Amino acid sequence: MLLLDCGPLPTLSYGTASSTDTTYRSTATITCHTGYSLHGNATLTCYSNGIWDNVEGTCEPLGECYHAVPFIFVNVSGSTHEL
Repeated sequence: MLLLDCGPLPTLSYGTASSTDTTYRSTATITCHTGYSLHGNATLTCYSNGIWDNVEGTCEPLGECYHAVPFIFVNVSGSTHEL
């Protein structure tokens, strides 16, 4: 039996698409870099025509108001506190 192959995953600006396989019925997941959010579908599927679907997903900047705030956790006498 010959499996259709959808070929390489699409290249994304500010994100990645990853999958363990590129043949018919395989799925791929889109992940955006820090500071970007996904607009569109996060899952791509390899269709029977050999084409990835939902490739219109993009990673867009979160905007000027976005600030990655690190959290510091401290363990004090057996309990965890967020600072």
